[in-house]
Formats: sequence, structure tokens, C-alpha cells
Amino acid sequence: MDVREGELHKHGVRIKLQDQPFRVLQILLEHPGGVVTREELQRQIWPSDTFVDFEGGLNNAVKRLREALSDSAEQPRYIETVPKRGYRFIAPVQAADSALEASANAFVTPPPAADSREPLAPSPLERLRVPLLVASAAILLVVGSLAYLNGNLRNRFTGKAAASARIRSIAVLPLQNLSGDPNQEYFADGLTDALITDLAQIASLNVISRTSAMRYKNTQKSLPEIARELNVDGIVEGTVQRSGDRVRITTQIVQGPTDVHIWARSYERDMRDVLTLEGEAAKAVAAEIQAQLTPQEKARLAQVRPTNLETFEAYLQGEHHLNDYGKGYNVEELKKAAEYFQQAINLDPSFAPAYIKLAETLDWENEMAPPSEVMPREKAVAEKALSLDPNLSDAHLALARVAFSYEWDWATTERELRKALELNPSNANAHEILGDYLEAMGRLSEGLNEQQRAEELDPQADPDHLSNGFYRNRQYDRGIEWLRKQIEINPREGVHYAQLTGFYAEKGMQAEYIESLAQFLTLYGLPQLAESLRRNYATAGYTKALRELCAETEKLQARGTLWVPGNLADAYTRIGDKEKAIYWLQISLQERDGSMPYLNCDPEWDSLRSDPRFKDLVRRVGLPQ
Repeated sequence: MDVREGELHKHGVRIKLQDQPFRVLQILLEHPGGVVTREELQRQIWPSDTFVDFEGGLNNAVKRLREALSDSAEQPRYIETVPKRGYRFIAPVQAADSALEASANAFVTPPPAADSREPLAPSPLERLRVPLLVASAAILLVVGSLAYLNGNLRNRFTGKAAASARIRSIAVLPLQNLSGDPNQEYFADGLTDALITDLAQIASLNVISRTSAMRYKNTQKSLPEIARELNVDGIVEGTVQRSGDRVRITTQIVQGPTDVHIWARSYERDMRDVLTLEGEAAKAVAAEIQAQLTPQEKARLAQVRPTNLETFEAYLQGEHHLNDYGKGYNVEELKKAAEYFQQAINLDPSFAPAYIKLAETLDWENEMAPPSEVMPREKAVAEKALSLDPNLSDAHLALARVAFSYEWDWATTERELRKALELNPSNANAHEILGDYLEAMGRLSEGLNEQQRAEELDPQADPDHLSNGFYRNRQYDRGIEWLRKQIEINPREGVHYAQLTGFYAEKGMQAEYIESLAQFLTLYGLPQLAESLRRNYATAGYTKALRELCAETEKLQARGTLWVPGNLADAYTRIGDKEKAIYWLQISLQERDGSMPYLNCDPEWDSLRSDPRFKDLVRRVGLPQ
């Protein structure tokens, strides 16, 4: 450790360590083997006139220090936590040998990783030498620091660093559950979602969507790594601690690329005021990074939102099951989510967020049942949410989904999408569906631009936001390369394989088409169809394999197990059976299947465009000729 230069080295290689963790290490090395209390660390690093949350700042500093040392709180080799008191540096410490190095350096000898013996206690001479050596070097630090008392160093501790002014895009990482009860994870995740939702409504700020942010739950990646992957300036992280009817939230802002801690604060309230508390946290974050707020945005963040505890619990449980459904497409999870959201509505019919999430649940159900059974209900739920709060971006998005995929009301689709984005410019799903709409209207490049914007806001989403745009813009090689990368990241996401089939079909890559389709069927719980497809392809070829798959799928659809008329039309088109393809497209029209808005733009229909029956379908859907 080079105190004068503020650097830490291992085998001659510099280990990056931020200012506060470095100072914690310096203080611990001044007392090797002895306990340094939390109060002493606070007095030296976070004095009383410093406007930060000490608990959050210290916990973060020790966490960063342990990461730099490859240390563990559970099996410490260097830094031991002394419960309710502070920390102890337990590894042997010695001063540098040379006179020059001794004026500034202390060396730590790491114990063998596999050695479970107690660390050697430092000698009395070592206990005396290190504080004296470090103190002499500290004099140099003090002299240098005086020159900056009115500049960057003071700003770093008051949260007014110039770096904060440059934060225009942020990611809110999953809040850590400190309740001591793993069953409370759903509560911490729910408050993370609420914080993201509130910040995303600020027009001057780009906020990464929840689906991407939640992928970093319990991650071992550093904040600069996360910032680089999500392409953001700032990271918001924090903790949630629930005890009885009280809840405490701690949030802090870190400049992503540099890992510089900018600001932190804690909030504590009764559970019934938890959403008001969360809104205050969002408002404080926005103020600290100097985001420009409109009067309407300020009013939304400042509004008092008292919540019935039982209602909020049911809502968060529903959200938990809905998110679990998105991970594995287990229909039971979707049913549980709908039940909890309905329970929340029954407990408090004025709780608008429950209606929004119920509409989202119904939209997922639309993929498994005839739209006529689901979409009218989704519209009614969204309209009820808007009657309670007209400023809900996702409620306008739900109305747009219904207008686009079911009612084929193009004017309402665009109006509701524009309104959703006006209320939440960071709504990635609204950007994607606006791209779908523009492509359906023949505005292909505009649509792809919107989908690229969605991908920027939600780069870790499954399924992704871009591949359909590549497909409709006939960028087949680019789409294949993109989807293969997505599969490397998440090989269990079936939609990626389904989307790949379209690219492979257009490229004439029959073997790849069959294998991707089989992977999709397996991941969606139809392994028997996948095995049959592979077997028939191996023995009878491409056309025979697809024809047999269609026959088996038709039987499942007749029994009500599946609802895929658009997929059947697509498969028959691939093997050149125009009559069957037109037949299933006509069924899709009658049932108002969600594939119909894309008749004009999806490449699989190119071979049917000259058929008068296909032109009639386009006319009846109301698409531009």
C-alpha cells in the first residue's frame, strides 16, 4: 500500500481502489490486529458536516475494499467484521524495508488461501512502526488536501461533484434485502421496480428498463462493468430493510465509469407510506444528478401515496409471480400473478398499479388463448386504471396494444403510444411497439429506429427489441448474427430460436431452420413435437417434416391445447402450400390473431402478395395498400 500515492499493488500490479475504501484500509492498517470502531471510521472519513448516509457509505466502502482484496465477509483473510463494533485487519502487516519506501508504504502478506490456521498476531514492534510510518505519510496528504478544500475533494463528500452534472443516463440496480428474511426478496424487488418507474417518467433522464436492471441481482460484476454493458453514466444502488410496520430505504448514486461515490441518503417511514417514501427517494436522486424536472414531473414525484398494507403485499406478490413467469414461461406463475393482482384490486379498487399489472398479465395470456377471450378484458382493465390516474404510461401502452393487435385501430394505436412515451420517455416497450406499428404502416426505417431506441433502454431484455426490425427490414445476416449473440447470453430464451427460424427460412438454411424450430418447441414445453420434427427431417426431408409438424399442431389446436393459426399459416407458406396458408390466414382474420397487422411487412408473406385472396385480407385488416 503506497499511502503517499494513494495506490494499492499486488505483485507489482496496481489494484484499482476508490478513495473511501482506500482510506478505510489505511485506518485499519494503522491498527493491525486491533478493532477499529464504526464511530472512529465515521469521525475520520464521514465527519458530521458531510451530507451522506454514513451506514450506506461505510458498507459500500468495505464491500469495495473486500472486492479489491478478493476477500470474503464469511471467511475473511484480511478484514474481519466485529459485530456491532467495527472491523479488524487480521492479516500480518510489515513495513517496507528501504528508507524511501518506508516513508510511505505498508506491505500486507496474504495468508495461504487453503490454510485454515489463525493468522499470526503482529509483533509489538510492527504494531508501533506502522502507525508512525503511516502518520508521517499522512502529513503529506494533509498538506496536499488543504489546497483542494474549496474544490473537488470537498465536492466529493458533499455530493456536488462536477461528475454528477454529467449523469444523463442511469441504471437502478436491484435494491438489496437487509431484512434478514429471504422471503422478503419480493418486497425489495417491488420497491426497485417502483423507483425505476418513477425515475423513468423524467423526460431529461434516460433510465434503463427493469428487465435489464434486474439481471444484475446478486451480480459479482463491478459497477464500471455494469455501466459499460448498459451504456449509462450513473448507477443507483441501495438497500431495503423492513421490520414490522417500519421500512428503511437507503439509496446512493455512483458515477458508473469511475465508481466514484457521489451521494447517499436514507429514508424511514411506516409501511403505509412506503410509496410516498420511495417517491421522495426518486425526487432526491433526480435533484442530485441535476435532472431537469417539469412542473408536472415534480408534482408526480411529490404526491402523497398512502397505501393499504394488505393491498400492497398482494400487489408485490403478484409482481413477483409475473416476473417469475417471464423467466421460464410457467403458466402456473401467470395464474398466481393474476390472482394476486385481482386480490389487490378487491382490497382496494382505487389502487391503480394493480390494474396496470393485471393488464400486462392478460397480455401474456393472449399468447395462449384466442384474442377474443383476452383482449377486451385487457382494454377494460387499462381503461379503469386511466380513470384512476390518467398519467399512467403503461395504461396507455396497454390500450395501444389492444388497438394495434386486436382492434386494428391505427389512429388510436399511434395516439396512445405517443401519449405513453410522453409520460415515460424511457418506456422501452412503448418504443418497440411504436416500431412495430410504423413497420406495419410501411415505414420500415422509422420503425427500426424506434426499436433500436428500445434496445438502448433495455439492452438485457429477453426477448430482445431489435430482431423483428431486422427481419422486416430484410437485414437477414445482421439479424442472424444478433440473435446468435442473444442466445449465447441466454440459451434458455425460446423466442430467440423462434425468431431465428424466420431468418434461416429467408436465407434457405433448411437444417438450421429445423434445429432452431426444434429448440423453440422444446423450450416451450413441447419436446415431443421437437423430437418428431427432427426425426422426420432426418428420414423424409424438410417439406415432409414441416407438413407432419403442421398436422400434429392442428390436432393440438383442435383440442384447445394451443392457439397458433398465424404460425400454421407461416409453416405452410414455407413449404409452398398456398391453399393451406391462405386458409389459416383467414382463420387468423376471423379470430383477430396478433399476426395480422404484419401482413404488409413480414417477409414470409412475400410469396402470397399477388394472390387476390391475400390482397383482400390486407384490405379487411385496414392496412395501407
